[in-house]
Amino acid sequence: MRRLGFSIPGDLGITGFDKTEVAHLLDLTTIDYPVVQQAENAFSILQNRWNNTNNGLNTLSYKLVERKST
Repeated sequence: MRRLGFSIPGDLGITGFDKTEVAHLLDLTTIDYPVVQQAENAFSILQNRWNNTNNGLNTLSYKLVERKST
Protein backbone atom coordinates (compact mmCIF):
# COMPACT_ATOMS: atom_id res chain seq x y z
CA MET A 1 0.00 0.00 0.00
CA ARG A 2 2.89 2.33 0.71
CA ARG A 3 4.12 1.82 -2.87
CA LEU A 4 0.73 3.11 -4.01
CA GLY A 5 1.19 6.25 -1.94
CA PHE A 6 -0.93 5.35 1.08
CA SER A 7 0.17 6.15 4.62
CA ILE A 8 -0.28 3.46 7.23
CA PRO A 9 -2.03 4.12 9.59
CA GLY A 10 -2.72 7.69 8.38
CA ASP A 11 -4.77 6.78 5.28
CA LEU A 12 -5.33 3.10 5.90
CA GLY A 13 -5.38 0.82 8.93
CA ILE A 14 -4.45 -2.83 8.59
CA THR A 15 -5.40 -5.57 11.05
CA GLY A 16 -4.47 -9.24 10.90
CA PHE A 17 -6.17 -12.18 12.54
CA ASP A 18 -3.30 -14.09 14.05
CA LYS A 19 -0.74 -12.97 16.60
CA THR A 20 2.37 -14.36 14.87
CA GLU A 21 6.00 -13.38 15.22
CA VAL A 22 5.87 -11.79 11.76
CA ALA A 23 3.01 -9.54 12.87
CA HIS A 24 5.10 -8.47 15.84
CA LEU A 25 8.12 -7.72 13.64
CA LEU A 26 5.99 -5.67 11.20
CA ASP A 27 4.12 -3.85 14.00
CA LEU A 28 0.84 -5.19 12.57
CA THR A 29 -2.25 -4.86 14.76
CA THR A 30 -3.77 -8.31 15.19
CA ILE A 31 -6.55 -10.25 16.87
CA ASP A 32 -5.26 -12.80 19.37
CA TYR A 33 -7.61 -15.77 19.69
CA PRO A 34 -7.50 -19.07 21.56
CA VAL A 35 -6.68 -21.60 18.84
CA VAL A 36 -6.89 -24.68 21.08
CA GLN A 37 -10.30 -23.72 22.47
CA GLN A 38 -11.51 -22.95 18.95
CA ALA A 39 -10.50 -26.46 17.87
CA GLU A 40 -12.23 -27.95 20.93
CA ASN A 41 -15.44 -26.10 20.04
CA ALA A 42 -15.23 -27.37 16.46
CA PHE A 43 -14.86 -30.93 17.75
CA SER A 44 -17.83 -30.43 20.11
CA ILE A 45 -19.97 -29.25 17.20
CA LEU A 46 -19.12 -32.42 15.29
CA GLN A 47 -19.87 -34.60 18.33
CA ASN A 48 -23.19 -32.82 18.94
CA ARG A 49 -24.27 -33.36 15.35
CA TRP A 50 -23.17 -36.99 15.40
CA ASN A 51 -25.07 -37.68 18.64
CA ASN A 52 -28.04 -35.36 17.90
CA THR A 53 -27.33 -33.43 21.10
CA ASN A 54 -26.64 -29.83 21.95
CA ASN A 55 -24.22 -29.66 24.87
CA GLY A 56 -23.28 -26.05 24.19
CA LEU A 57 -19.96 -24.45 23.42
CA ASN A 58 -17.33 -22.63 25.43
CA THR A 59 -17.34 -18.86 25.07
CA LEU A 60 -14.10 -17.68 23.52
CA SER A 61 -12.30 -14.46 24.41
CA TYR A 62 -10.61 -12.50 21.66
CA LYS A 63 -8.08 -9.77 22.32
CA LEU A 64 -7.05 -6.85 20.13
CA VAL A 65 -3.26 -6.43 20.09
CA GLU A 66 -2.75 -2.86 18.94
CA ARG A 67 0.44 -1.98 17.16
CA LYS A 68 1.46 0.68 14.64
CA SER A 69 -0.72 -0.40 11.69
CA THR A 70 -3.92 1.13 13.13
